[in-house]
Amino acid sequence: MNAQEVEELIATLSSRGSSKLRRSLTGIELNVHSLRHSLTMAAKWRQLGYSPFIPDAAGYTALHRAAMKGDETLIKSLLGTYEGNVQEFCMMATIKQGQTAMHMACKGSHLNAIRALNTVQNGRQLLCAKDAHGNTPLHFAATSNLTNAVPVLMYLLPFMSANRLNDYNHHGLSPLAAHISTTTVDNPFITRLFLERQVDPNSWVRKENTLLHVAVERKLWKIAGCLLEFGAEWNIADNNDMMVTDLINEEEISFLIKFVANCKDWATSIRKSCQSCHRNFNFLRRRHHCRFCGRVLCSKCSNYKRSLHVDGKNKSTFVRVCHLCVHAIPDEVSGKSTTDVTLEDPTIMEASYSYMLQ
Repeated sequence: MNAQEVEELIATLSSRGSSKLRRSLTGIELNVHSLRHSLTMAAKWRQLGYSPFIPDAAGYTALHRAAMKGDETLIKSLLGTYEGNVQEFCMMATIKQGQTAMHMACKGSHLNAIRALNTVQNGRQLLCAKDAHGNTPLHFAATSNLTNAVPVLMYLLPFMSANRLNDYNHHGLSPLAAHISTTTVDNPFITRLFLERQVDPNSWVRKENTLLHVAVERKLWKIAGCLLEFGAEWNIADNNDMMVTDLINEEEISFLIKFVANCKDWATSIRKSCQSCHRNFNFLRRRHHCRFCGRVLCSKCSNYKRSLHVDGKNKSTFVRVCHLCVHAIPDEVSGKSTTDVTLEDPTIMEASYSYMLQ
């Protein structure tokens, strides 16, 4: 049956069938048009002596250009008609940037194109390929538009082993670090996707500071809260000997403390003043630690008690906490989180977060 006969059959059935059938037939018709267009282009290439499997003057093969546009039909046609090693064909990189078709499909968040490329035998190797700057396709997927990136990452992450999710590019950025460093939307969904796959929430960025440092410096409070919920430490000093608790004020600490999942490591830097009231320590005003947030405080700012599980003990004990933590945690902390609230709790997002943006 040729293309004309197929179109006549579609027209006949569409005039007789139900609306559901007509919608299905419309999809078939579009696929026929797309396939005919691909075959017509292939015929023109052959007439001009152009091979779609060889890089053109710009260094792109037809597979690169199809992935760039998200043309799933053309990708399948090229993979089905290639006579050599299909995996090697898919791993062919552009001359200038060293990017594969998978890089380009992920950069454009073309999910159907990604699915088509991932059907290649040993397709997972395509997801680990690095371009000239050390970026994997996951780097591009994590830094694309948020709306399009989420379904792409939900599809890709199950195919990746946990140790490959921390692959750094030449700028010292993992896919998650690249996302936090470039996103303009304070939405924790992508961050949560990575952390649920056992990505270290204390990973370093460019060997300068941690993910949490970057999040608070960029005022990404929901993302920072998500990192804390998964165990990020905020008393880790960066290359400038600055901790996250040194970068934020007490209102911001009050917001973030609600998401702390465990007692924080103590701030170990030698400090001459209280991290809350900033009064200098002396013989009468001694140093103390809040056993929950870990900050170095004077006795007045940490003159409260809460029952906490500390130092890995199964039994809780009353310990010193600061004036912020005493209001943020219940009488006893024994679960995974300090409170029952989460990033989706409207009482936090509407009250605390709106205040933070003022």
